[in-house]
Amino acid sequence: MQVRPLAIGAILFGILAIGGTLDGARRKIAAQPDWVAFNWKSYLRGLAAWLAIGALAIAGGIAAMLL
Repeated sequence: MQVRPLAIGAILFGILAIGGTLDGARRKIAAQPDWVAFNWKSYLRGLAAWLAIGALAIAGGIAAMLL
């Protein structure tokens, strides 16, 4: 079985996107809790979008490796 570099890149991007999103959220909440309290809806939408992008990249990478 041949490993496709693009598939591995997509999986790594997905892992980094999810990890960076969670770390950034933790840092933002710790640094500016008032800002997050006032803008929690838009903050949550952005957080969910980046988590979805990361999950899609991981799923796409795994699918590309299996095909």
